[in-house]
Parts: sequence; C-alpha cells; structure tokens
Amino acid sequence: MMSSEDLPIRLEDYHISRRTGFLIDQPLRELPMQYAVWDEVAKQAAELVRCKTLRQVVDQMPLLDHRGLMGYREKRLAHLQLSVIASCYIWQEGDAGVPQSLPACISIPWWEVSRQLGLQPSVNHATFVLANWRVVEHDRLMSLDNLDWLYPLPGGESSKWFCLITVHIEKDFVPALTYIEKGLRSMRSGDKQSLTDCLHGIQRVICDIKSTFSKMHERVDPQDFYDRLRPFLSGWGGAGSPLPRGLVYAGVSEKPHQVTGGSAAQSSIFQTLDAFLGVKHTGSERKFLFDMRSYMPPDHRKFIDMIENGPSLREYVLKSNCADLKTAFEKCLGTLIDFRSYHLTIVAKYVVSMSHRMGRNQVYASVSKQGTGGSSVVPFLKSVRSTTQDAQLYDD
Repeated sequence: MMSSEDLPIRLEDYHISRRTGFLIDQPLRELPMQYAVWDEVAKQAAELVRCKTLRQVVDQMPLLDHRGLMGYREKRLAHLQLSVIASCYIWQEGDAGVPQSLPACISIPWWEVSRQLGLQPSVNHATFVLANWRVVEHDRLMSLDNLDWLYPLPGGESSKWFCLITVHIEKDFVPALTYIEKGLRSMRSGDKQSLTDCLHGIQRVICDIKSTFSKMHERVDPQDFYDRLRPFLSGWGGAGSPLPRGLVYAGVSEKPHQVTGGSAAQSSIFQTLDAFLGVKHTGSERKFLFDMRSYMPPDHRKFIDMIENGPSLREYVLKSNCADLKTAFEKCLGTLIDFRSYHLTIVAKYVVSMSHRMGRNQVYASVSKQGTGGSSVVPFLKSVRSTTQDAQLYDD
C-alpha cells in the first residue's frame, strides 16, 4: 500500500491556506505610496459612478509603472483596485454609453498584472471575493458580523452583503479541503473508515454553506442586486453584449478583448467537490465550467485538475464492500444536490423574477436572465443539478 507521505498533495503547494482556503490569507490593505491614486479612486468608485464623474477622474489619472509591485499579495491587491476602477469606468453610463476602449492608465497595468498573476483582466470571483475582504477585529472569529470588504461596487448595503456572504461561503469550505486531502490519502491506504468520516465531514460543510447562503435574504434586496450590482459584474464581448466585439485595452492592443463577467462557476469550491465526488458534466455545461477555470488563480485550477485526474472516489466506493462508505457517499452527494436545488430558488428570486418585472432598469438591458458569466442561468443550473444526480450510486 502507498503511504500517506507518498501522495503528492499538500494544500500549501496550490496557494491554498489552511486558515482561509481559496481566500487570500490576510489580504494586503495598501500598496506602496506611489500607487496611492489607485487605492483612492477604487475606494471612491461607487460614489463617483453615482455622481457620473468616475470617467472624468480616471481620464486624468497618470500611467503608473506596475513593475514596482513586489510579490504576489501586492499584485493581487493591485488587480483588485484596477478591476474595480475598470468596471465602474466601463458601466458608468449603462449599455448605451459603454466606451469602446479603456484608458491606458488603467488598461496597461491591469493587463500586465493580470498576465503575471495568470488571471483575466476582468471583474471575477478571484478579484471581487477572494481578494476583497478583511477581518474587522482580529481577536474575534471570522464571522459575518466581523467581516468587511475593501473596495465597494455600486449597490450599497445589498452589494456589500452579497460580497461578504460569498466570502463567508469560501470560509465555510475550509474544513472540506482538509477532508478531501485526507480522503485522497485514505483511498490510497485503503482506510475505509477514515474515508467514510471524511465524506460525513464534507456533507456537514455543504450544509454550513447552504445555511450561510440562506442569509442572502437578510440584507440583499433583489432590486438593488439586479439593477445596481449585476451590471458591474458583467463581462464584455459576444452576442447580447453592448460591446459585441469586446473592449480595446489602450496601449496593449488595438484588437478588442472579450472576457466573461463574474460567476459562481469561477469559485473553486463546487468544481473541487465535483472533481472529488466524480460528478461528470457534459456538453455545453462542461465547456462553460472548464472555461471558467481560466478565471481562477492558476494554482487553484491545478488543484482541481489534480483531483479530477487522480483516483476515482466514486469507482472506489462502487467497488467497495463497505455499506457505511456507500451510505456516506450517497448522503454527501444528496446534500450537494439539495444545495443545487436551493441555488435555483435564489436565482429565481434575484434574477428571473427581477428580469420579468415591469419597470426594471433599462439602462442595463443587456443584463437579462443570463448569469453575469454569460450562461442562460436557469437551464445551466438545472443541467448541473441533473448531472450531479447522475453520479449517485443507485437509481431512486
């Protein structure tokens, strides 16, 4: 049997923290002084959009030399600041007023920092969530009432709560990463009891995530979310976009560049669970989910690839003669199916019903029933749930 030491998996090797998971552990809150203008404009961006003056401010910004940024955490903070400024610049005037290009003072450093990090120059989950948080009081637990965001997007309290709920879901997932790490080792060593315990642990984590997700109702107003925040999480390029050819990043290339907007599919959480539990998506859903990995930090997508290409948990459980292990697997998968059903109810409230109402914000008409990532959200989520059901060991 292969010992646990022989298994080539350590969370730390994939830029994954044992304290915060996929979240940046203790994100930086400021850059060196020469980049202070990025911080100042990013912090004021939502208010400047409200006053319709953000573009005027950005057009007067100097082009700063990104080469002075040192280390991973400085670059992640710079990427966050530039992403907030760029999104607000693009969407300030709504669909009809989108610019064809982004000023060089933003596009050049944003493009180059993105390239160095292996991230996309867009507002995505890695930026808006994984890098955009802080603990208020360090001597207290990382609870919802002890979290704050670093840089706001338009939408007021609803936007803030949406961001912090999503941050806390990432925090909820942290124990599952250790269970997955231990579960892979248990498969290699043949320790069925340990693997059973890991599956029970992952099931509890998914329940915790659903409980946190349900708190969205407490402070996220559906109209604020749909009309005020969603447009600023949108990408550019493709059919239905006010920038169908994409956006020119001035000083980088004269060719328009297309990107997908922020999407829950860009979170590594559920793609990690699918990879571990053996959920095999197909067709356009598989392609979309795979494409979303390019918006994850490179080491996180390598982590998912490693699990996906490793030993199959589902096959291991199927071949096992351990009833407790099979029951634990089915319960864990059933809890994931239940979460995906709940996700559909959230989307129905915050997206579908809002898109159908009379008097919705026509300034951002391109943000309809599609997700900000560009998928037709309800059919996509139903298909993902159906594929998860297909991974069950037994037909109902």
